[in-house]
Amino acid sequence: MTAPRILDTNIISLALRGDAAVVRHLGAARRRELAVTAISLAELEYGSRRSKDPEAHRTLWLRLIKGMPVLSFTRSEAYEHARLRETLREQPIGERDLIIAAIAMANGFGVITRNAREFKRVRGLKVVEWAG
Repeated sequence: MTAPRILDTNIISLALRGDAAVVRHLGAARRRELAVTAISLAELEYGSRRSKDPEAHRTLWLRLIKGMPVLSFTRSEAYEHARLRETLREQPIGERDLIIAAIAMANGFGVITRNAREFKRVRGLKVVEWAG
């Protein structure tokens, strides 16, 4: 069994747009090995609200993540965030990515992203890039 991994928001967005590489990887992945974060849900909901058809957009991403656990930013993730922020202070990553990385590290998950360059700065974080 593969270690559990978090889908970054950009991977979900690419899947919704039909990116062949991402769709192929999602089709081969076991749902129980994938998760999303509450941060990604917020970003996806924001995207829905800005789309031409918010309900249709929301329905698409909700269908895509159905059955996946949603990981929150709680106490242990907050401590991990502070630790990561301190270690990355000389070359920080974006705040949302930092929160997602903290959630992943605190829960022993890796991250699947199109933004591997940022996430690979987080020492010890397993990063997978699905987009071609």
